[in-house]
Amino acid sequence: MTYTHLLLLFLALVVLTTPSHADYQKPPVPIQKPPPVEKPSPPVYNPPPKGNPPKGEKPPPTLPPKVEPPPMHQPSPPYLHYPGHPPVERGQDPHKPPRKVLPPPTPY
Repeated sequence: MTYTHLLLLFLALVVLTTPSHADYQKPPVPIQKPPPVEKPSPPVYNPPPKGNPPKGEKPPPTLPPKVEPPPMHQPSPPYLHYPGHPPVERGQDPHKPPRKVLPPPTPY
């Protein structure tokens, strides 16, 4: 850039950043004074009266709910028998697969 361009740029910067010297109009003078603002008085705090609290109505007395007695203890199931399974016969395990029946051996 040449010196003239720099000088022009500097001059534009100075002109745009300086405040204007124009005469501003004075703000309008109010004709009347505004009415005084009245602040509301703070609320008066009345402490609650000392003594017994007010008694409210009580609900009518009710009978206690009826409680059913606990169920009688059932005897335990027989040995190796569980509910939902058929009873065990001759002491065998119900989950054990049955024995395979093999045909008799053939003679030679």
